[in-house]
Formats: sequence, structure tokens, C-alpha cells
Amino acid sequence: MEGILTNQLQADAPAGAVEASAFMEGVFESEAGGRVRLLVGHCSSCGAYSFPRRDVCQHCGPDAEIASAAVEGDGHVYASTVVHVPSPVGIKSPYAYGYVDLDQIPLRVFGLFARADAGGLVPGTPVRLVTEALCQDPKRGELFTYKFTRSGDAA
Repeated sequence: MEGILTNQLQADAPAGAVEASAFMEGVFESEAGGRVRLLVGHCSSCGAYSFPRRDVCQHCGPDAEIASAAVEGDGHVYASTVVHVPSPVGIKSPYAYGYVDLDQIPLRVFGLFARADAGGLVPGTPVRLVTEALCQDPKRGELFTYKFTRSGDAA
């Protein structure tokens, strides 16, 4: 995953530059064409999905097999809010986050929104998944994450 993301984001980086990388590994994948997918878990026993992927099903316990799956990030806002103070990890305010109900599978996921104006992100607003810079890390360089943006907005 990091290789896909790093290759896409660093194609024109100068030699010796610190690479960009995902804020958290194993959470999403990004392709050169801009397609972004969440990496989820799917229980083989009960069919429940988890995000981020879990090793143990919350319904069946440790005996169930959890398969990995990549799913599209189109969905609808369940709830959102705007934060007006900087985060401890260096996200500049204002920023917006909330919950999105995915269209492809029955799963509600938590995430940041690409636009800080969550006032327009009322419940039911259609959104899609994108990648965007999150913050700067002195050791790892620029960190990227998945975010949701209004379906009609440019990436």
C-alpha cells in the first residue's frame, strides 16, 4: 500500500527528498488514476465488516476467519462536525470529521472530510473517498490519509 501511495505522490520529487507516506498503514490504498479504496475486514461466519480491519470478529469471536477486502469509498454522511482548534498531531484548524455510511457494503466508517466547511455536509450528503495531505512529520515527511469529499467537488 505504501508503495502505491508513495509512487503516486512522489513521481516528481527531487532526489534525496523525504518520501511521502500514509499516516496509518493498512487502512487504504490509492492507485495512480486517483482511485482510492478502504481496506476492510469481512467475517466468513456472520458476514460482518470491520474498518479498520480486525483480526477478531466482534460478533463471532476469535474462531471466525477474517478476510481482507478493498471497497470503494462512495457513501453518504451520517454525521459531521467542524473542529476549530489544532489537533495534537498537527492538523491545522479548522478541520471537519464525522461518520460515513458506505454505499457498497453495510458499514459506517469514521474519517476526516476534505473540506473544513462541514455545515454543508448534512446527513445524507453524498461523498466519495480521496487522499489528501494530513500533516508534516520530521522523520517520515509529508503524511497522507484518506478523506471524504462531497461527490461533486474536485479532488
